[in-house]
Amino acid sequence: MNRPNRLTDGPWMPIPPSPLLRAARRLAVVAAVSAVAFGLVVAFHRPILVSYARFFEIDEPMESDLIVLLMGGPDHRPAKAAELWRLGLAPRIVFGSSGLALAELTDETKLTMSVLRREGVPESAIVRLPNRVTSTRDEAQAVAAYLAGRPARRILVVSSGFHTRRARWIFERELEGLGVEVRTAAAHAPDDPGDDWYRTDEGLILYFIESIKLLAYRILY
Repeated sequence: MNRPNRLTDGPWMPIPPSPLLRAARRLAVVAAVSAVAFGLVVAFHRPILVSYARFFEIDEPMESDLIVLLMGGPDHRPAKAAELWRLGLAPRIVFGSSGLALAELTDETKLTMSVLRREGVPESAIVRLPNRVTSTRDEAQAVAAYLAGRPARRILVVSSGFHTRRARWIFERELEGLGVEVRTAAAHAPDDPGDDWYRTDEGLILYFIESIKLLAYRILY
């Protein structure tokens, strides 16, 4: 049988690539696709997560009749309140009584007083409300009782940045009918991760809990 002329000797069918080569090619394709996908995630997920966290923070300090300092952040909230007082945004700083915090074996109210004095706020500008408070709602109710006989046009509530939106909403509800405008000022802890909150376990837990609390308050109150 005659065979057609061939330029070179060798098999008629091309030699299939080795399993190792096929695996290497598949790996290269997967790596390329993964790199593109990762790049897209890096490019677009950060703005979304950063915007999500910033939704919770309302920082709008303005000259007011009263600075309301919320309990819960002795390492940063009192210093922020003192800073606003030194700027002349309000003549007095008001806060509730925390009582003894057994977990920390300290009285946060006394610690707050100490920080305010250290920051240069005189006794005459500090008002400690007698009401023992355990929640933001308690604090709002204590301030409402304080303002009942002391008309005010505007108050400035100082809290941690992530807590300011919920705090403002609660105060507006509790002070409804008093004709008081509620403003908030954001304080930040020394270890606050800022826009990188989603890179830490603490940040993820904090914003998850705050999301639930904000939703719950809006539904229940």
